[in-house]
Amino acid sequence: MKKRIGLFFGGMSNEAEVSIVSAINIAANIDSSKYQLVPIFWTEDGRFIGSIEMQSPEIGKEILSVNFLQHFDVAFPITHG
Repeated sequence: MKKRIGLFFGGMSNEAEVSIVSAINIAANIDSSKYQLVPIFWTEDGRFIGSIEMQSPEIGKEILSVNFLQHFDVAFPITHG
């Protein structure tokens, strides 16, 4: 079974856009034979969105922090600032 990695990007700082670019690069280069990437966009107002598409991270369903372990095994925060 593949390890599910919660890739957190975006955030509430003024460097959220840099974080999105970093997450896109990681998603393009992760070994998908070993890992299942679960992109999670951290909005400016503090919500977490299960991102459907890295280029449009605001599209998706909100994930509550109390339910994180239902969605991924390991967190990989790619937030800046």
